[in-house]
Amino acid sequence: MLKTERMDRVRAALRAQGLTQMIVCDPKSVWYLTGVAVEPYERLLALYLPTEGEPVLFLNRLFNVPEPPCRTVWHTDTDKPVAQIAEVVDAGSWALTRSGPLSF
Repeated sequence: MLKTERMDRVRAALRAQGLTQMIVCDPKSVWYLTGVAVEPYERLLALYLPTEGEPVLFLNRLFNVPEPPCRTVWHTDTDKPVAQIAEVVDAGSWALTRSGPLSF
């Protein structure tokens, strides 16, 4: 189940920082925001969270997530998941302005 109240707090923190989107790769943070609990080990797990619009999960087909709570882009070990993320993000407003966790 998507944690919309939690996502709303993160989105408000992003707006307060002047940001429009973020990519979350920490498995516990992805779980906190989406309810999806997987241990990806060396495989990519990511959540694209724009301040406006639908979040997108990037999941490996090996992960046991029968009913993802939001739009999902699936990949395999032979795909290029970073390229899949690049197709989804808003490149026109992307900038690395902060390293480290946001407070919310």
